Amino acid sequence: MRLPDGVLELLDPGVKPQTVEPLWKEFRKCYPTEKAAVAAARRNVAVLLPFINTADNIRFNYQILCNELGFDEVERLNIISKNPGVLGNKPGELARSSPGEVRFSMGIVTFFDAIPPPVRSVIPAATAVLIVVVIAKRLSECAGTCG
Repeated sequence: MRLPDGVLELLDPGVKPQTVEPLWKEFRKCYPTEKAAVAAARRNVAVLLPFINTADNIRFNYQILCNELGFDEVERLNIISKNPGVLGNKPGELARSSPGEVRFSMGIVTFFDAIPPPVRSVIPAATAVLIVVVIAKRLSECAGTCG
């Protein structure tokens, strides 16, 4: 199965398209249209990378969403559209999750995706600065009295 242009443009030049094709084939089966699958791949291309995921993982995770967790077709599509990364889980771990946990993870992804990219790019640096400030404050408070 040939990769659509919309997926090819997401891949790093070092990734061989033929290694992604088996994953794409399974991923594409999870969505009603190629357009929906490409949109999901844009949200999380890592699901399609053969050094991170497998076609079997995609297939098994989708089956777990359908059969074991009992999501109906509408909710399942909503979940995998907003959080396609759920198709990259270890199937056994997903099977041990509750429907509420899957919905919660989708909510977290949706929340972070709603943050504007310029703000999102600052979060790692701001977190590092905050950690340093908290440690420095604690050291200052101790001033030789902490063990």
